[in-house]
Amino acid sequence: MYFLPDIPLLKKELAEQSSQFRTYVIRGLFGLLLYVGGLMLIYGNGGNVRSDVSLGAGRELFWNVVYLEALAIYLFLPAMTAGALAGEKERESLSLLLLTTLPPWSILVQKLLSRLIPILSLVVISFPLLAAAYSFGGVPRDELWQAGMLLVIWAVQLSAISLACSSYARTTVSALVMTYLITALIFFFYSSISTGMARGGGSVNSYVPFVRVGGEFQLNSSPQGVFRCLFLTGTALVAARICLFSRAFSPPSNAMLKFLRAVDHFWNDLNSVTGGVVLVDDKNRWPQKHPISWRETSKKSLGTFRYLFRVLVLIETPILVICQMTQATGTSGVSSVSYLLYITWGIGTALVCVHAASVISGERARQTLDSLLTAPITGADIVREKLSGVRRLLFVLAVPMLTIIVFQHWFRDYYWQLQYLVRSVSLMIVMLMLLMWTCAFVGLRTRTQLQAIVTAMTVLILMVGIPKAVSYFLVSVLQWNDALGAQIAFLSPASLIQYTELGWDDTQFLGNFGVRWESEYWFWIPVGFWALVALAIRFACLSNADRWLGRVPPSRTAPRIETVNA
Repeated sequence: MYFLPDIPLLKKELAEQSSQFRTYVIRGLFGLLLYVGGLMLIYGNGGNVRSDVSLGAGRELFWNVVYLEALAIYLFLPAMTAGALAGEKERESLSLLLLTTLPPWSILVQKLLSRLIPILSLVVISFPLLAAAYSFGGVPRDELWQAGMLLVIWAVQLSAISLACSSYARTTVSALVMTYLITALIFFFYSSISTGMARGGGSVNSYVPFVRVGGEFQLNSSPQGVFRCLFLTGTALVAARICLFSRAFSPPSNAMLKFLRAVDHFWNDLNSVTGGVVLVDDKNRWPQKHPISWRETSKKSLGTFRYLFRVLVLIETPILVICQMTQATGTSGVSSVSYLLYITWGIGTALVCVHAASVISGERARQTLDSLLTAPITGADIVREKLSGVRRLLFVLAVPMLTIIVFQHWFRDYYWQLQYLVRSVSLMIVMLMLLMWTCAFVGLRTRTQLQAIVTAMTVLILMVGIPKAVSYFLVSVLQWNDALGAQIAFLSPASLIQYTELGWDDTQFLGNFGVRWESEYWFWIPVGFWALVALAIRFACLSNADRWLGRVPPSRTAPRIETVNA
């Protein structure tokens, strides 16, 4: 790399990435997701792609592949960029980097390019898919260049936003979460604005290349749209430059804990009106028999009762309001309450994933695991007590889920037909336990907190997506007419939740899969399978806890000495 003499940081970053196993894992997952999804889009019509029926139909396929690639960039790029500057802060090496002769803008640009070059190489992987869709015809040449330009802009923009979050945040995990949240909020905000403008005959108005209008994706490809996208990219880079020094030596902090403390302060002031009623006082408790459990439930933001109660209020209040509105309007069929359950599952999955995957990996990242291992208890007990805060979180999440399930049971006039109630509650218990132990298993086996969270999210996506992908491939591509091919989709936890909610109202819904709503095997077999998987993961975590935590078993600490009496 003699032609790059003035960018040593870029060469160092690229060399380090090339030696990391995680780089190749991300590339493999990116290519797998892209090609599996792309081939399903292109060859999903029973595997019959003939020129007489597909000629001129390539435009829709082409843009579906482009949107799929944009989604893959959104999923994987923040995981690659979030640690650009936040990782330096965690390793306490950012101060050394700032002492070099490199100007601040040079540091930012080289950090940006070190993350952008690998993702652009992944974009090149999609060219064969785009060429396959382009070969069906119907895609003008200007749209071909337009798609490439928008993908590059999207990658640069997302890298800049992630770099700004990495410059502001104290930890890599915080930068990753901030990137996902900020980008999602911008996307949905401008999607709602563009929907209103589309109804009034206006054009797309957004600062990101893609928006969703009327249930379909639309492009922000006008000159004004491209300028707005570049403006947001420049703004993110300026924010990264401002935070590079102002946040370089910021002390460790927990944004969620700050927010919950502010809410707690507000409620404490408001509580003076009610005479100072206290439901649970968890401030003055001291550890007795379970000190690790006490620490997890008294000193962590997602373990303390009063903070979890605030989270419960934030989730439960809109659910109660929408349930009351549904009852007042008498809406039947697929009601908004069912979508509330899906949203609750999504929020709960994210919270449990971050919390459960971090209980052990976070101790490793803070280098406090060795001190924890000096406690005179077994590794299995350490894992159980570390998960006590996660179990509290599961109970909190179960309340809004049970609220929705009970309301649906009453609203749908089931009365004493308890099949829906029993199925939904059983599915909730099994999936929450599976979620907790799967993420805890990943946290036990990984070294860093970011790696644990990203790996846990990837494992959960595969658990949800693989059964659906296999079923789709067998039925739509290979045209396997046996009902078993369609029923494989029931192994997906997301499918079980969806079918339990919707199967009661659509006689053809389950019939398409060769089962009836009255049949029991289609539900209890996959639920029993995942229950066994959860128990197996739990057994593996507890039985191998000492070894995976790095503790040497007591029998191997020292050779056995036998005394001989004279």
